[in-house]
Amino acid sequence: MKCARVRRELSAYIDGEVSVRVRRMIENHLAQCPECDRHRQELVQVVASVRRLATIEPATEFCADAIRRIRTATKVPASAAVGFRRWEIAIVTCLVLGACVIGWMAVSQFRSRQTPPDMPLSPELTMVANLLSDSDSVPIEEMIRTLSDTEKDELKAALLNDAKGGYESNDE
Repeated sequence: MKCARVRRELSAYIDGEVSVRVRRMIENHLAQCPECDRHRQELVQVVASVRRLATIEPATEFCADAIRRIRTATKVPASAAVGFRRWEIAIVTCLVLGACVIGWMAVSQFRSRQTPPDMPLSPELTMVANLLSDSDSVPIEEMIRTLSDTEKDELKAALLNDAKGGYESNDE
């Protein structure tokens, strides 16, 4: 064990707070190192001197006076301690909510003025539109009846796809 570590552990050694293994290592070192042993003896004398000191009881007024001084030194004026009053918080909250509502209205108004981009119709829907425009007197049900089952399935898929917001081209 090195001198520096022994000197760090001397106080715990004297108080009996080290393990048996560390105690043996310190005792072996102290037997071989007169300088560290001298430090141990000095520390034992200091500890003994401190233990002989009488305990001093503070006056009863001391504690009460100290507490009073601490309280008066740390008192903060009531207006500063509270920070914002309730009505100030309410006003700020209303202003923030009002700004949010006005912003939402402005955005929704802006969006309603925008026209959606022209999307080309799928070939199936173009065919249906042409059929409808060519014969105003024929009901759509009759036009659908004239389609084959495969054409009906394709038309149904195209209508569903367009209803979802787009179409997939069969050209690929």
